Amino acid sequence: MHLLILTQACLDIEYFPSIFKKMIIIILRKSNKPDYIKSNAYRSITLECTIDKTLKSIATELLNYLIETYDLLPANHFEAHPQCIIKDTIMILSENIYKTWKHEEIFMIVFMNIAETFNNVHHNKLIHNMKQRYISLQIIKLIQSFLTKWTTQLCFNETISIDINIEARIPQESSLSPILFMLYNTEFLEIIEISDLTLGFIDDIVYDISELTIQRNIKRLQKILSKSEKWKEKHDTQFKLSKYILIHFICNIRLDITIDIQLNNTTISSSKEAHYLDMIFDQKLKFHSHLKYIIKKDIRFVLALSNITRITWDISFKYIKRLYTQ
Repeated sequence: MHLLILTQACLDIEYFPSIFKKMIIIILRKSNKPDYIKSNAYRSITLECTIDKTLKSIATELLNYLIETYDLLPANHFEAHPQCIIKDTIMILSENIYKTWKHEEIFMIVFMNIAETFNNVHHNKLIHNMKQRYISLQIIKLIQSFLTKWTTQLCFNETISIDINIEARIPQESSLSPILFMLYNTEFLEIIEISDLTLGFIDDIVYDISELTIQRNIKRLQKILSKSEKWKEKHDTQFKLSKYILIHFICNIRLDITIDIQLNNTTISSSKEAHYLDMIFDQKLKFHSHLKYIIKKDIRFVLALSNITRITWDISFKYIKRLYTQ
């Protein structure tokens, strides 16, 4: 009852309590790293207040309702829509490749990934995008209150730091974060022409082109990538250069295309396969590499499960079954 009254009051006055915007980040060392001076030798665990989950869930549901009712986000950004999962993105991508092959065209894809997904979101631009889509002012004010005046403390080797103010970011662990990020970068998915296709799942973006000749593919794709560079500069965002992958999907087994794309000072090299959304796509969609990857992954799981189920651990069958089924 107390939680209901608190949540309703927050919605009425469009305010997200500051007590909910304090968190502690615990820094843990990763095992078997050669150099612990580097930041990637550590992992972080964020501890937040759990009472605010009800308020964030309600705000998320309200935004989802508005997005679905009034088509506020591109239909091809699958994480933005309820009941859309990774498999939908993979299925559409595969079907488009097969469809292109029926017309004897060459299907070209650039896989991209936005760096520091939630940490580089600028609040003013996010609020501007929400207003552009005519989202209720009451919800916008609640989101504004949610975004501002976050503080954190770092905990390392049982030493806790002083409060650190967080300016431009979206809390990564929040249920609100994915949908807010999509409202922030929705223009990124709308820069293509109607005849082209783009797919998105949070920070994983795919641009694809299909033409009869490789030269026309390259020309159209470079035009799209140039627009994406302008979006990047406008939003002060970075792409992970290591995640730029170019693949020419070909159905002619005698044809081998290895043409690269030059984008400003970056060369996007042509590859024979790409790892996208836990799926390995190869040029001819044979999925041999993906099968090897799955088998290797399953073997590691079975070995880990067998270690856990040793008789000396005395773990009951129901917990073992739960681990297996999940």
